[in-house]
Amino acid sequence: MEIGEYYSLARGGDQGAEQELFHQLLVRFRYLVNCKVWNQQDAEEIVQSALLVIVKEYQTLDQGKTFVHWAYKVLSNLILSFMKARRR
Repeated sequence: MEIGEYYSLARGGDQGAEQELFHQLLVRFRYLVNCKVWNQQDAEEIVQSALLVIVKEYQTLDQGKTFVHWAYKVLSNLILSFMKARRR
């Protein structure tokens, strides 16, 4: 199953789908962040921050298949914020 399908099921109240949705995001986010941020602690902090935002807001979104794009945008914005802060 794809992340968009887990998202739809999770919004419908399926607890198993919700757990799998966030597990899939966790695995993918860790991989992506570790490719860009070499410090393991910083990478994990970025991933956890992104997931926290997504957990808080995903039930209120009315985006359907664009949930995946939104979730990756949240992660991307946090990575960019980290990189900008690190340059200072």
